[in-house]
Amino acid sequence: MILYFRLRALMTHNTYLQLAISLLAGLQLTLLILWTTNPAIRTLTSVPSAILSLVGALAIYPLSYLGHTRSVRPSTLLEVYLITSLLLNIPQARTLFLRHNDISIAAVFAASIGAMLLLWILEARNKTKHLKYPYKEYPPEAIRGVWNRTFFWWLNSLFVRGFKRILSLEDLYQTPPSLSSERLRDEMQAVWDRRCK
Repeated sequence: MILYFRLRALMTHNTYLQLAISLLAGLQLTLLILWTTNPAIRTLTSVPSAILSLVGALAIYPLSYLGHTRSVRPSTLLEVYLITSLLLNIPQARTLFLRHNDISIAAVFAASIGAMLLLWILEARNKTKHLKYPYKEYPPEAIRGVWNRTFFWWLNSLFVRGFKRILSLEDLYQTPPSLSSERLRDEMQAVWDRRCK
């Protein structure tokens, strides 16, 4: 029991992310093996498609690492890639199940869609807990992912606060660092000084 809690404490967000990427890569490799060992149902594009899917799954490792170590927000590239792949793979999974040729390929393909969905959920999560001081104070629009910013979901908590009571300045989010008046003033002063010379 103590070992369970120690292992659970060691499991971090990045560990779950790495496990999800490994699961997706393993399923893509399994799918490639299944397509190459079943020549009766193989099409002209099934093996190259499986190879590209495996390469894409392996490319997620360094992209995810760079996104989590170099940015305060989730990786836009990975989020867009994963959700687009999910939307395009769902009809293909339906077609594989309807063909009834080999149910193992369809099942592994459906499992890879599930792994991709899990990876997208983990990749799109907020990183506020893991950020250090100056970045921890960033406003939500500076640290949220692409889908959160697209649909303005980060504003929901502000709307709820405004519905419950009258908003004050303390309820509003801080200004993003790129728009801070001190930084903009310094930049404007430097440009002004250059023009005056």
